[in-house]
Amino acid sequence: MARYICTVRSPSTYAREYTVTTSSAYKAAQDFGRGEGGEAVEIVRPRSGRVVSAAMWSAEDRRYYRVY
Repeated sequence: MARYICTVRSPSTYAREYTVTTSSAYKAAQDFGRGEGGEAVEIVRPRSGRVVSAAMWSAEDRRYYRVY
């Protein structure tokens, strides 16, 4: 099973990293996100550092959107 690094960044809290098996930032955001304004969730390949997918929280709609 492939492993990825999930990074959750927010303007109001420190960045947090998790090891995950999914390449979907949207799925990871559901598990690890806090729903803070401006929050971004990225899934990165550990060896290359390449961003596989990303999601952001929308404070207006109160949900995550896939952005990459």
